Amino acid sequence: MKAIIGTIMSPLRPNMFFGNRGLLVTVLALLAAALLSGCSGALELAGGWPDSEITIDGKSGDWIGATTYDKAQDVSIGARNDADFLYICFITSNRMTQRQIIASGLSVWLDPTGKNEKTFGIQFPIGVLRDPRRPGAQGSEVGVQRPNVDRLHTELEILNSDPNNRLRLSFAELKGIELRMNTSGSSLVYELKVPLKQSERYPYAIGQGEFTSVAIGFETALVAPEGASRANTPTGGGAAGIRGAARGNRPAGARPEAGMQGERLEPLDFWARVELAKKFE
Repeated sequence: MKAIIGTIMSPLRPNMFFGNRGLLVTVLALLAAALLSGCSGALELAGGWPDSEITIDGKSGDWIGATTYDKAQDVSIGARNDADFLYICFITSNRMTQRQIIASGLSVWLDPTGKNEKTFGIQFPIGVLRDPRRPGAQGSEVGVQRPNVDRLHTELEILNSDPNNRLRLSFAELKGIELRMNTSGSSLVYELKVPLKQSERYPYAIGQGEFTSVAIGFETALVAPEGASRANTPTGGGAAGIRGAARGNRPAGARPEAGMQGERLEPLDFWARVELAKKFE
């Protein structure tokens, strides 16, 4: 960003602005454009056309070398597309983020305008704290070990700009959407396949008409510590459950994670952006 501003400003002398309103307006417009393009805050994803078929199975094997790590969020995101579908992979080994997703659900927003607008989205899981009767809830605790993660694959919600108007669908009603979440070692892997364009065959899709990029938003709700403290984390590959961690069963010298000592959990709320690929590019 400093380089962009420096490039614009370097050939200009301060006294050039005075008495030349047109020049001043032009420079300010260039600066505004530079700031908007360089400081949008969206994670830029590599994108691309799949080399082979992507199987939506909650496993990361199809995404080796095809994800981008976001240090601020401690997640890895991948996106690919073919002529009909956008494929997304979301991976996190952060145990607090995993608990948030299971407890409150993960909302994935898909905006073909690139303006980060929340007009079409998918929430999965529903969030066992929102609905403790859902499969995976065990009494007062939220079970997210591998068998219970499998049992969450019964329903999801289609989201729009009205937070009170959610359409809940069974997996049998998805019509083109495929989704799977699973554990792999200490990681939680979420894969999504969603139609690019709405049609009679695919009523739940990203957009209509032609578009060349998609903004992808990831959002969880704020979870109170007392709610999160009742949740287990995935145990595949040795990931400790919340109950064990809360009792102090951490490896020697390990630093307590945020939220362990009654802190509020920071929700996910960030955007990524991918340019849609064309075949053979």
